[in-house]
Amino acid sequence: MEAIASHSVYAIQNVQIIARIESSGTVLATLKAITTTELEEITARRFEFKKQYGKLLDDISLVVYHCERLSVLSQGAKTCFGITTAS
Repeated sequence: MEAIASHSVYAIQNVQIIARIESSGTVLATLKAITTTELEEITARRFEFKKQYGKLLDDISLVVYHCERLSVLSQGAKTCFGITTAS
């Protein structure tokens, strides 16, 4: 009788372990999907930043006076980093 009871306990523990492994697989798949999405968003933001940065460098190269250059640089940096200020 004890052998049957211990076998049942062992079987129940195995089922619980398998359930944990299966649920952790789901968690890992979810984490992988979230990470992939985040990396895609970061890549898109980086591409946009590089585009804006290139435009900023072009704009600065056209300005002769230092004060105007500083103003263009300030505005361009705000644009690149998505900073908004009150007018």
